[in-house]
Amino acid sequence: MTVEEIRLQNLLALVADFGSAAEVARRADTSASYLSQIITRVPSRTGKARDVGAKLARKLEAACGKHEGWLDVAHTGEIQSSNAPVKPQSFAPSNVSKAPPRPVTTWDNEDELDPANYVFIPRLNVQAACGTAGKVMWEIDEKGQRNAFRRGWAERIGINPASCATIVAEGDSMEERIHEGDSLVVDCSQKTILHDKIYALCWRGEFYVKQLKKLSGGGLQLYSTNRNRDDIDIAPDHLDELEIIGRVIAVSGAL
Repeated sequence: MTVEEIRLQNLLALVADFGSAAEVARRADTSASYLSQIITRVPSRTGKARDVGAKLARKLEAACGKHEGWLDVAHTGEIQSSNAPVKPQSFAPSNVSKAPPRPVTTWDNEDELDPANYVFIPRLNVQAACGTAGKVMWEIDEKGQRNAFRRGWAERIGINPASCATIVAEGDSMEERIHEGDSLVVDCSQKTILHDKIYALCWRGEFYVKQLKKLSGGGLQLYSTNRNRDDIDIAPDHLDELEIIGRVIAVSGAL
């Protein structure tokens, strides 16, 4: 087993010990949504399944009373083999009443889904440009596997699949509105800046998802809803360095 597989199995053991992923996340002061993304193997924007990184591993160990490095070592008899089926976990707090179950559609290829009931939205790829200092490149992946959304939900929100792309949120600067691991729908046709709306954007070689606030004098503020994170003020004479990819019009994630 790789260290990533071992950490995943040990994370499952912690979830079993504490009763839910939500409780593990609460103790570690991290996002339950992000833990669910790791457990269910949701890919990052690079296409690689999300793993428990070293920083998160140390945080989980400290919060759950384990010694440093505990997550990196297989514990025979305490965790299941990587070849064994993973038992589904509940991510809801124990004091929340459960809603009646409803059917979940599983699929490997979008051809299996009825286009009358679903819309398909491609992923947004963001990467640093090789050989160009401070430049971020982004593109809509028209050839890769697209994400499927219920047509009725998309129409209620006003999603136009022809102009939208999805991306997975990283970091905690937009909590409580957006959590790490949430799936964001970005409308790339909406580039006009509206006060207090949330945008995917590039600024001085970095990719951000931020709430934009118009400042007196013509500048802009990249506002973090998590007040433990800094805001970024952009003076009017530097607005030409800002590239708006599109407005975030929908957010979905685990509870």
